[in-house]
Order: sequence, then structure tokens, then C-alpha cells
Amino acid sequence: GSTAWKHVDASGPDNHPIRLFLDLDTNRKQRATFSLSKKLLDACKAALPGGDWHLQKYEGKVLLDWQEFADVDPEVDKSYKLGWFHHPRFDQINTRGIRANLDR
Repeated sequence: GSTAWKHVDASGPDNHPIRLFLDLDTNRKQRATFSLSKKLLDACKAALPGGDWHLQKYEGKVLLDWQEFADVDPEVDKSYKLGWFHHPRFDQINTRGIRANLDR
């Protein structure tokens, strides 16, 4: 497919003007990872409101208390793999509810 480029004028070393070209397209898997990881974060927040949740959207990971809690990996057929990490608070959280919210 075609690539969408955007240029940005900036200052380099010694205030020398430079032009940067940014690729605005992301591949399909990366877009799916971003979207699914955001849905995963929202589902986790619903399962444990007030938790210290964080998102690593490029990796598709959700962190709780800055420790890995879950990750999501999109498949070619638009399904996904949902993984869980060993986390000290894992047993306190309804993971079936997280999966149900993710599948909506």
C-alpha cells in the first residue's frame, strides 16, 4: 500500500534546520495491538477499579502496580491470544470478567 508521510521542520545541532519525515501509517498488527491493549486496560480497570493500572501499548501489555499482569497478541484471523503473568494480586481479580469485557 501507499505510505502517508508528514514532514516536520526542526532544529538540529547548532540550531541547524533539519526536516524530519514521519511515516504516519502503522501496520495492521500494530493497530490491532494498540486497540486490543486499550480494551484490555479498560477491562482490567473495570475488574479492579482504583488499581494502579498502566498500559504498554506497543507490547500489548497491561501492568498492575508497575508489574506485568496481562498481555494480548492479535492473530491474522482477527482473534487474539490473551496471556496472564504471575502477579501477587492475580487471585483478587475476576479474569473471566476481563475476558468477557474484552470480547465485547
